[in-house]
Amino acid sequence: MNFYLIALLIIFFPFDVFSQETNPTIYGRLDLRFEHTRHGKADKMKKFTHVSSHSSYLGLKGENKMSESSLKAIFQIEYEVNADIETTDNLKNRNTYVGIQGWGGTVLLGHHDNLIKRSSGKFDLFNEDLGGLEELTPAGKRLKNSLTYHSPEFFGLQISLSAQPDEQPEAQQTGSIFSTSAIFNSNGIFLGLSKQVDMVSEEDLTRLTFIYTQNQWQFGVLYQLAKDGTIGDVYQNEDHVADTQGISVSYRFGDLMLRAQHLNSEELITKGSSRSLGIDYLFSEQTKTYLLGTEIDGLYETDRKSTAAIGLQHHF
Repeated sequence: MNFYLIALLIIFFPFDVFSQETNPTIYGRLDLRFEHTRHGKADKMKKFTHVSSHSSYLGLKGENKMSESSLKAIFQIEYEVNADIETTDNLKNRNTYVGIQGWGGTVLLGHHDNLIKRSSGKFDLFNEDLGGLEELTPAGKRLKNSLTYHSPEFFGLQISLSAQPDEQPEAQQTGSIFSTSAIFNSNGIFLGLSKQVDMVSEEDLTRLTFIYTQNQWQFGVLYQLAKDGTIGDVYQNEDHVADTQGISVSYRFGDLMLRAQHLNSEELITKGSSRSLGIDYLFSEQTKTYLLGTEIDGLYETDRKSTAAIGLQHHF
């Protein structure tokens, strides 16, 4: 799938081919910045100054009522766009799925955020960025070929279940991924608890997130416990157990928003800590400019990174 295919779909299959109930919507985000990055040992830092694209994406979504029942079909097609490179082969699959929604909940089939990431809510103020959770822990990766169920909300509480089956031939199967989550979100309080068991890597993840929002303030605390049997075998230990902690805070006054975040991870592969600061100026609800700075201390001296950037982000 590339840019040309999406363009052809839009040109040759105009929206009037959909029923009036579908009402598909094109949406997206462009986020480009001018940044200075340093990477490596303290005495041998590699320095880069460049324009880069961060989590820019393009999507199409919609829903369609199914006959006279209360059920409706829902769909979403979303791709990350690398807006800072020349090639047109620059798309990466993001949340893309089809599902059914009704009084009993929602069932989704496809490629989308796992329940570990979803249970974090808006804790990560530097999501998909150098100072974000995904830089220090791989737990938030999207699951492909997955089946997910979200229950209806009951007094702010929602339960979810998800499975990614092993699609290899039976003789070559190594295992599937199963996860569950419970999210409470009401009156400025967000509480998320999730658990994921990866039969492939023998990794057992549990994440707890608490977020409190009051007027212009948001405070967030996150704790994750990871038990990895595969890494434990390598280090001649029954299981390698590691935790990840994080705290984030933001404050908005007028058109300005300040945000800060600190993360620390003991996972062997991504062990390290990060400190991030950002200030956003909101031209509107769709457009903002921002300044940010991030420092990361990794497991080895060569893992040290720092970035200072000024960027522009627009939603449509």
